[in-house]
Amino acid sequence: MFFDCHCHLVNRYFSKEAIETILKRCVNDIHLVCVAENEDDFDELLQLKAQNCNISICLGLHPIQAEINNDLQIHRSICEKDWEKIQFRFADCLHMSRCDGIGEIGLDFSPHIFQANKNVSIEKQKEDQLLVFKKQLELAKKFDLFVNVHSRQAGHYAIEVLEEYEIRRCILHAFDGKFKYALRACANGWFLSIPGNVKRSDKFQKMARELPLENILIESDAPALSAFPGERSSPLDVIDTLNFVAELRKIDKNTLMRQIEANFARLTSKSYS
Repeated sequence: MFFDCHCHLVNRYFSKEAIETILKRCVNDIHLVCVAENEDDFDELLQLKAQNCNISICLGLHPIQAEINNDLQIHRSICEKDWEKIQFRFADCLHMSRCDGIGEIGLDFSPHIFQANKNVSIEKQKEDQLLVFKKQLELAKKFDLFVNVHSRQAGHYAIEVLEEYEIRRCILHAFDGKFKYALRACANGWFLSIPGNVKRSDKFQKMARELPLENILIESDAPALSAFPGERSSPLDVIDTLNFVAELRKIDKNTLMRQIEANFARLTSKSYS
């Protein structure tokens, strides 16, 4: 079996028909980890999980939130009020054992995100991101769930927080930090997921070649991070990505496939054989 450890199968990105087609083509071949970015995603993902046995879901608040401002959609840094609006519903979902992990959560210190809200200082925006990240890590610890982490331009900050909370099971999705921090994540027993754009990224190719096999997973981040500029990705792409990584490492693709299945089983504490 193949595994896509990070994708966004919600109507904001895919039509209902497209999602149904993807799910039909994945049955028995690809296990999906579908992640939320905001509360709107929760109901969609909970319904998907109820209807499909080859899906795991992660619920959480992404460090970037979308809102409408003067009829334009902007993407801004998450704030404490975003967390306050959802915290009780989030906890209810976890108490009812309705999700498999927490995500997509983390930090995003990209300058253009901070510039979207010029009325709030960059330091305050960072503080709020850290607060919401830590609140969600507390829940992951309480309910013994793995975390699916976003860390764009904030890799070592995210790692430090994860270490502070002694997180045991973690995916660093499409990690863009320095290689030494990727190795530090591996030393903590965490996983780094390789996206489809590894085919055109020297940084991801180095990770795919040199990180321990025991710490590698594969993702699509569908519909983002396609192998081809300007195109949308799909969970089905993880097969090509795995084959490409096997070629980079000069190992048999079936060997890599079995290793990734073992890695995913360690992440989720479940068996998929």
